[in-house]
Amino acid sequence: MIKNRFKRHPKITLILFSMLLLLGLDIILTRGLIFYFGKNFSNKKEIVQKHEVYHHTFKPLKKAKVWGKSLFTNSLGFKDKENREINLKKSKYRVLFMGDSFTEGIYLKYEDTFVGMVDSAVGNKSIEILNGGRSGYSPIIYYTKTKYLLEINKLEFDEMILFLDLSDFENEVRHYELSIDQRVISRNKSNKNLGKDIDKFFTIKNLKKGIRKNTTVTFHISNFIRDMIKYEPKKTILTKLNTNFNWDRYSKKELSEENIEFYKGLSHMKTYMNLLVELLKQHNICLTIAVYPWPAQIYGEQYEEWTDFWNDWAKENNVNYLDYFPDFIDLKDSLTVNEILKKYYIPNDFHFNRAGNKMLSIKILDQLKQKL
Repeated sequence: MIKNRFKRHPKITLILFSMLLLLGLDIILTRGLIFYFGKNFSNKKEIVQKHEVYHHTFKPLKKAKVWGKSLFTNSLGFKDKENREINLKKSKYRVLFMGDSFTEGIYLKYEDTFVGMVDSAVGNKSIEILNGGRSGYSPIIYYTKTKYLLEINKLEFDEMILFLDLSDFENEVRHYELSIDQRVISRNKSNKNLGKDIDKFFTIKNLKKGIRKNTTVTFHISNFIRDMIKYEPKKTILTKLNTNFNWDRYSKKELSEENIEFYKGLSHMKTYMNLLVELLKQHNICLTIAVYPWPAQIYGEQYEEWTDFWNDWAKENNVNYLDYFPDFIDLKDSLTVNEILKKYYIPNDFHFNRAGNKMLSIKILDQLKQKL
């Protein structure tokens, strides 16, 4: 049967066979690289752990090589400049940062993150800096972790600076929920309450995730073809290569209340942010929230529904608000989009590099000057 098809359509059969062969080699080589780097480049499993209340955290007082960088944790399980014991009672003004992977400073050494830079600038003076951020966090964890730190650990601090990420609304809808006994647990993705539209969204996303996790060449080629078809030709190949082939994530379509997931996510976020602000008020702790752009917003994709929502929320709750969108987007007056991305973002990724983190640290230091 196959032989007859080959005789009738030799070119097509050869092309399909070659594509399948290349796909197989791509998967084998990709999995091999993942195994190699997972074993020799990152000992993340040695330093992360589940948490019974707020889902996941770092193990306390550990050192490991993660993404090729040395990562230290303190006695609270926070990323830090060294392994050190944290006194639960404060001896000077103490600021706790909270957020997700951007705040943790994934891929970077502590001193190259904006929290580490703030720490270096004020840590030896009259302010103590702690970084409670961790990859994969969102408001449901910001609230439960803070509550645990205050009421169980009895940690004392004066101020929280919370960085809200665009991915937070997805985590609230897809990944987490609060159990009856007030623990953050993984959400069942087949939850019927999410609706058929979300189930369809998961199917598409899982397919993309599978390609991204198991292939390298196929992933890049498929994203390049998609971008060439879907987006304006004025965006060059070099531009695409510097934006992780995923620059459209959190575009106008996603950051709109027409997207049921975004609407649900914002509602969930607001619920836990309201609980958080009330919790902090009970302990006389002031709160600052901050928002910042992903590559899609540098390109000019819509983001006002996101920033306006949190600006209004901050005003309603008498919370300080830092908006970093203009800091990066206004750079387009003197730099091209590609130059901004190369200068401030990690290549082929959507996180900030050291220079991007430096930009984030400036406003925070200005705000903290009055505390010195």
